Amino acid sequence: MLLRLLSSSLGRSQASRELRWMQQACDSGASTVPLELMVRRRLTGEPLQYILGLQHFPLTPCLSQYFSRYPAFWPA
Repeated sequence: MLLRLLSSSLGRSQASRELRWMQQACDSGASTVPLELMVRRRLTGEPLQYILGLQHFPLTPCLSQYFSRYPAFWPA
């Protein structure tokens, strides 16, 4: 059922790969998020890297320093 849901938006081949990666994250203990919730988040368009915890959200640490201060990047 989860594969069918993902296939509708990603295509069968990509959905199969992403579901396998999500299952591996759950099985290895790398993620505490239930698989069903991961799939729901992915169906909303959230990037897989954010769901798996491989990428910081919403900004990487090296960029967050530039966007956390006010004022930021005012045109001259």
